[in-house]
Amino acid sequence: MLILLIAATAVAAATPIMLASLGEALTEHSGVQNLGIEGLMLIGALTAFWASVHLGTPWAGVIAAVVVAGGVGLVYASLTVSLGTDQVVTGLALNILAAGLTSYLGRALVGLPPRASFGSVPIPGLSHIPVLGPVFFHQTIFTYASYLMVPALTLALFHTRWGLHLRAVGESPGTADAAGLSVVGFRYAATILGAALVGMAGANISTAVANAWTDNLTGGRGWIALALVIFAGWQPVRVMLGAYLFGVVETLAFHAQALGLPISSYLLQTLPYLFTAAVLALSGGRAIRLRLGAPAALGQSWFRE
Repeated sequence: MLILLIAATAVAAATPIMLASLGEALTEHSGVQNLGIEGLMLIGALTAFWASVHLGTPWAGVIAAVVVAGGVGLVYASLTVSLGTDQVVTGLALNILAAGLTSYLGRALVGLPPRASFGSVPIPGLSHIPVLGPVFFHQTIFTYASYLMVPALTLALFHTRWGLHLRAVGESPGTADAAGLSVVGFRYAATILGAALVGMAGANISTAVANAWTDNLTGGRGWIALALVIFAGWQPVRVMLGAYLFGVVETLAFHAQALGLPISSYLLQTLPYLFTAAVLALSGGRAIRLRLGAPAALGQSWFRE
């Protein structure tokens, strides 16, 4: 039973990372790199908790988080796509701004109990399947949404005309423009939709995982999501598998003593962040990113001549 509990907890822990990674993968396929995932998750988490407390329903929190994060994505696209600001600098600035702003605006929410939150919703029939049922089908609505997001994003990116055009914009915006595609339009759409997904990931943390608001609630999960996109080669299915791996490691860190593992729980807690630092450091060069499967025009501004 303890193993099943740990597995179910790992799936729940992986959900916000998976949602954020899928949102970033969508954005980066258009050639826009958003390093502000951590900040977007913080904004989504604060917005969702504030709305759920004041409106009395966590659904209002999710909607508010998606809308606000999407709005921030619109601002980010305006800066990086239309004005051509450096995407790395803009993303880091977004993280710094979001950390300070959410800390200031969220002071009144610290310590407040949630009026409503998302609990586990067992799926009739599926939740009774031996082993798999308690692990995968006794989760929150966010986890079920993540199950659907993976095939939906895979289908959209690799099996539709829209996805083909989006990836063309990310590979060669000049060629895509010559073919009659709206490079700016596709990049705006991918950035806004990706930011909305990241906002949903933040809402997951504040309304289903922590059920509270504190400073730096996301705890670096945005950076893990960013590294996971690179590690997964910008493929949604690989993102899902990588997120579950992170979820297992995070969960084992809290149950290492109960399981009698011959490894320090503190070391297990640092492993995701060490991995994140290693992936980001190794993927710094453009040639390495291309070998990993990154869009050829990732991070590059483009203006029609």
